[in-house]
Amino acid sequence: MRTRMLAAVYAVLAACAGSEPQPTLTITPSGNQTASGPVTITAGPVELANEVTWSTTVPGTISGDKGPSVVYHPPPSTQPVTVTAAARGQTKTVTFTTQGTALPGHTVTGLTGNVDVTYDQYDIPHIFCANQNDCYAVQGYIQAQDRLFQMDLFRRIARGKLAELVGSVQLGQDKQILTLFVTRDANRIENNLVAALDASTRAKLDAFASGVNAYIAFLKQNVALMPQEYAQISAAITPNDILDWLPEDTLAVGRLQQFQLSETIEEETAYGLFGQTFSVIHPEQGRINAYIRPVQPIQGFTLAPDDSSVPHIPARPAPGMNGDLTAWLPALAEIHGRMSEMKATFGSISEGAGSNNWAVDAAHSANGQAMVANDPHLSLQYPPLFHLAALTASDSSGLNLLGGAFPGIPGALIGRSKHVAWGATVVGYDVTDLYQDTLASCGLPVPCVNGVPLAVATYSIKVRGGSDVPFQVLIVRQHGPIIAQVDSTHVISMRWTGHETTQDIKAFLDLDNADAVGDLSAAGNSAFAALKNYSVGAQNFVLADDAGNIGYDPHAIVPLRPWATTRFPWLPLPGDGTAEWGAGSGADCVTAPAVPGPCWVPDNQLPRGVNPFKGYYATANSDPAGYTGHTFSPFGSSIDSSLYSYLSFDWSDPTDVRYARIADVLRTKTTGGGKVSLDDIQKLQSDHAVLLAKLFEPLYPSTAVVNQVNYTSARGLLTQWGSDNYDCPTGLTGMDPKSAAVTDATQLRDSAACLLFHTFLQKLLHSVFDDDFAVVSAATGQSFSGDTGAEIRAILYMLQAATPSSDTHFCDDVDRTFDPSKTKAHTCQEQAITALLTAYGTLQTAYGADTTKWLWGRVHTLTTQSAAAPLIAGAFSGGPYARPGGALTVDVGNPNSSQSSPLAFAYSSGSNLRFISVMDPAAANAQVKMQLPGPERDAPAVLTNTLTLLNMYVLNQYFDFLYGHQVDNKGLSTQRFTAP
Repeated sequence: MRTRMLAAVYAVLAACAGSEPQPTLTITPSGNQTASGPVTITAGPVELANEVTWSTTVPGTISGDKGPSVVYHPPPSTQPVTVTAAARGQTKTVTFTTQGTALPGHTVTGLTGNVDVTYDQYDIPHIFCANQNDCYAVQGYIQAQDRLFQMDLFRRIARGKLAELVGSVQLGQDKQILTLFVTRDANRIENNLVAALDASTRAKLDAFASGVNAYIAFLKQNVALMPQEYAQISAAITPNDILDWLPEDTLAVGRLQQFQLSETIEEETAYGLFGQTFSVIHPEQGRINAYIRPVQPIQGFTLAPDDSSVPHIPARPAPGMNGDLTAWLPALAEIHGRMSEMKATFGSISEGAGSNNWAVDAAHSANGQAMVANDPHLSLQYPPLFHLAALTASDSSGLNLLGGAFPGIPGALIGRSKHVAWGATVVGYDVTDLYQDTLASCGLPVPCVNGVPLAVATYSIKVRGGSDVPFQVLIVRQHGPIIAQVDSTHVISMRWTGHETTQDIKAFLDLDNADAVGDLSAAGNSAFAALKNYSVGAQNFVLADDAGNIGYDPHAIVPLRPWATTRFPWLPLPGDGTAEWGAGSGADCVTAPAVPGPCWVPDNQLPRGVNPFKGYYATANSDPAGYTGHTFSPFGSSIDSSLYSYLSFDWSDPTDVRYARIADVLRTKTTGGGKVSLDDIQKLQSDHAVLLAKLFEPLYPSTAVVNQVNYTSARGLLTQWGSDNYDCPTGLTGMDPKSAAVTDATQLRDSAACLLFHTFLQKLLHSVFDDDFAVVSAATGQSFSGDTGAEIRAILYMLQAATPSSDTHFCDDVDRTFDPSKTKAHTCQEQAITALLTAYGTLQTAYGADTTKWLWGRVHTLTTQSAAAPLIAGAFSGGPYARPGGALTVDVGNPNSSQSSPLAFAYSSGSNLRFISVMDPAAANAQVKMQLPGPERDAPAVLTNTLTLLNMYVLNQYFDFLYGHQVDNKGLSTQRFTAP
């Protein structure tokens, strides 16, 4: 009776609750509105706001689909757009009509006619001119308008003038840059480069500089527009402290980026310190065999005729050392420390390997047109490292270009022109050598090396808030600047191909106008012809044209080292003349500029190709053709191994994991006459399969362990993950790391497995390598840490059953003194068991036994920050954002090597843009998809409309980058530039 009465009461209460008046849904603004930019739409009242779902008549115009507010972004057209809010059966709408805005015009000295600019919904400028140099001039103005602080920072770093802006705190870095960027004739690189420009290229750079300077002049009259970063340095900095832009600035910025993408000083000193420790101080050849090896664990290559077999094979041991380097260790340690510090100060654009690109020819494309895709992996800066623009000229040049360039550089470094599209990733040629030079008195004011007097470069460094500081750089004329002093008579100098006088900027500007991919003869106005001038900071260029052709050309000048079979270029070399660059004595390759013929590997011995039978080219920073470790011609290439068998020792990615994943997807798509679609390419750029975990799968020990239950559970989770193709989702409903978990069981399972694998891998690498690297630190007196890619390569090698036991001693536990009595012997299989058990236990302790609570997105986060961080901080950053993917995934998310805890997997470098171009010969039908990890215009991230592009990037959402006149009548604002 009591139960029936209670039921009746509950029924009455429910009925009464249902009859209560519902709150009325409202949105602000509502009705009909005009929008010329982003608008925030807010729902109310509070009791309904969190239940609101949003929809729109034009996809991609609102920032989300749930929550109390969204941001509306006008589409690139004037069509009306209706946004609808719905909650508890109620709906409210607002309809926006886009209204274009005419912005105030500006003048730029040197323009030959009017230049009109249309800005699309993402603030990307589409520049229309009658003369291509006018386009470059206005591009310079707009780059400065959008990214002046970034440009000024880059050029000051590149030219050793940072202390002039920030004070004595950066004096040391200025000295280092002034040392590294001096040529053998004691000149600045940028001065030599400008002096060698041809008239056409110089005119383009002068036009670009004129545009930059027009904006600087405008800023001096409008001080309120001063970039806010300067105020964080000092409120006293004004536009008058910003010097006019010069062509030398553009070339210095370019050379700085090339340096960061090509030099190997830190790597060579690291190998020197490591090799010396375990060959002389504490002889242990097995560690050298395991760590310094030239063969990647997966044998897949860009120029392989097909990718049907990419086996995981044992690596080959490396040869020995270049003699006893004991006396040189302190200097090597000093150089290693300074290079590490230099990269830590204001960061480096290069933060480990992770770039991908590929091209598919027309015959293997679902739409019948060739396609190019690229996602270059660099530090994730705020604002982003690339600035986007489109340039269309009506003169005979045929310039019709869009893409991204580093602020301070005209044109596009990645993009498409009228007929050709291209992408670029770092190759990893060895283009730097360190020399052990001996000074001798020769009756002159300066000492000599091998009878040749040193050159001297003298500087006076300006320091903000202090006196000028005099500084000298001594240069060994045969090699380059002295970068360390061993004692009174012994020094270490460096030689780098970037000290040569080359025409790299011409290569890019000519590529902007190329009319076809071309062939290996590099004739005519082809992309191959343009890239013959690209010499420093080698890039894997993949190319496609609107006739359906594709090509691959990682052109650069690579030193000819006929002695590389007996001496090892990845270690410091004797400076006695026996290890010089060039086919002969090397004397003919000393004077600047070097004579191309006898100094560099001939073009026909570099990897390159056109229209492969398999229908695609792909690259991912790994060995392009199987050169390393082999004495035969790889894949039938024309390389003459008797003349030259060495291009590089360590490619930027020594694992080949990403290439193998990309090649497997493309091979599968094209097998049996299959085609690759635009959607396939977008999915591949967003691929989060952790192929690295698949390599470990057969290597886990199957023997019984102490905690068999946990080990079996951990292995079971990873094995099940394999059946899900090792996908690595965040496990969250949103991009906020605090978002709620998803309810999909497969995603939760894969998220947990991904977190377990990365926790295991981190623990394994630390357990195996940290103690040995501490031995190097103790022996050399310099903090030493390894390269994560080399560590992964080494542990995969050591876990192989066929690996000699002497090569697995890394897995022993040792103390800093390498005392045999304190060594605890372990097999690598034991280390793997311990690491997996520790990882599983760590996750249980942190999140509980329920693996659905092990959410990868909570800890795998992306953050962007200013290029001048930590000096510039606060609002000039974005994130953290929860991100899928992880170690060596195609959509790369390699956790930073130094983390604060065993469950920290944050990262701050990744794809700096995602670019896809479909090469339809009809410009009106061209398709270009793009993502950019941040705003086009520099502004604090607290402004609502500045994170739109970054949010889309985090979510892997593309926007259409309108090509040429596709933007007509679709822009949000216009602007005209004229001559004074």
